[in-house]
Amino acid sequence: MEIIKIRNNHIKPESEYGCVCAKCGTAFIFKAHEIIPPWWDSGDQRYGLISCPHCLSSMMPCECQEFASCDEKEEFIKLHTKDE
Repeated sequence: MEIIKIRNNHIKPESEYGCVCAKCGTAFIFKAHEIIPPWWDSGDQRYGLISCPHCLSSMMPCECQEFASCDEKEEFIKLHTKDE
């Protein structure tokens, strides 16, 4: 047997999220593996916790935006890096 091309179509890329801290207003991006899962169901990340990297305030990932594409991520970055 000879492998001509290896494909990993069954592997989904890790989800990324964009969030704005409700306490300090810091905008940040994080990956799914950074979410602290809830103690009652480690498979349900919607109710986990993510901490703001600036003020360490905790929030749930369902309060953040999950990026469906690279374009959404770029738009989030542009929106939050504009000079005010």
